[in-house]
Amino acid sequence: MITYKLLDDRKDLERGIRDLLEDNCVEVYGVTATPFVDKITSLWEVGVLNINTAIHKGSIVGYVVFVIDTEMATSVDFMCITSVYISPEYRGVVNVSEFIEDSIEYCREDVSRVMVSLPSNSRAIKLFERMGYSEYDTTLIKEI
Repeated sequence: MITYKLLDDRKDLERGIRDLLEDNCVEVYGVTATPFVDKITSLWEVGVLNINTAIHKGSIVGYVVFVIDTEMATSVDFMCITSVYISPEYRGVVNVSEFIEDSIEYCREDVSRVMVSLPSNSRAIKLFERMGYSEYDTTLIKEI
């Protein structure tokens, strides 16, 4: 059985989330990313980021990283999902839609929108569309 728990203890961070963050970077970008992992860790420690964890038999097998932010133009608070990752051996075991919805529950009273930014070729686009998400804006990036 998979359970979900908002990360609230440094021991949980050390117990597995750092390894999963590193695994995600290697899988998605093909590089080790200790600076990225350290940045996520430090932002969580000061309360900027939240991390919801999927747990199976005492081991962390997935995470959703999110932040609550305010859109300056409208003063509307929204949740921004910055990363979702499930260990390869638990894909198909963890119900990703349920996991994301569980993460949203932590801030449902404080936000009116949930935003996720995905690469245009991401397989996750179809998942989020099935969950009721729709295209809202266009993001342009320039390498400098």
